[in-house]
Amino acid sequence: MMKNILVPVDGSEGADRAIEQAVTLAKICGAKLNFLYVANINQLAINACLSDVVLEAVTKAGNVILDRAMQMVPSGIKK
Repeated sequence: MMKNILVPVDGSEGADRAIEQAVTLAKICGAKLNFLYVANINQLAINACLSDVVLEAVTKAGNVILDRAMQMVPSGIKK
């Protein structure tokens, strides 16, 4: 059986459905859920240099998405 399930999240409805399916699978397998968010900083790069302010904003946005994903997991599921 699976011990860990990696769920990529981006805040979209599709990601929410993936979380729901991963929760179901984790219940069956007793697996731990791990979430992954990847920011596409290429869209934000100007002259290949990102300011600390931009990086902080991107990090905060990613943390909001990850926190929301964690809140969607019912108690009793390892995360």
